[in-house]
Amino acid sequence: MSAAPSVDELRAIKSPVERAAAITRVARRCGTLSPELYELRRLALAEARTKHSAGAIARLVGLSRARVFHLTRPATPEGIAA
Repeated sequence: MSAAPSVDELRAIKSPVERAAAITRVARRCGTLSPELYELRRLALAEARTKHSAGAIARLVGLSRARVFHLTRPATPEGIAA
């Protein structure tokens, strides 16, 4: 079994879809993601959503379409009085 790629190696992947897919493979191998890798994957998915549909990304990355939607939805501040 080969060693998991480093965060720097994952960060260096140019394609956001490939970067998200590589991080997803790490998550499956390790069973979890560090907060840093979770955020790196979320950002890669958000970047990919600017050019691809959630369904296309889901197929390429190996996530469900609902998970892609969940990870790329805009953050909403909670507890802020209007």
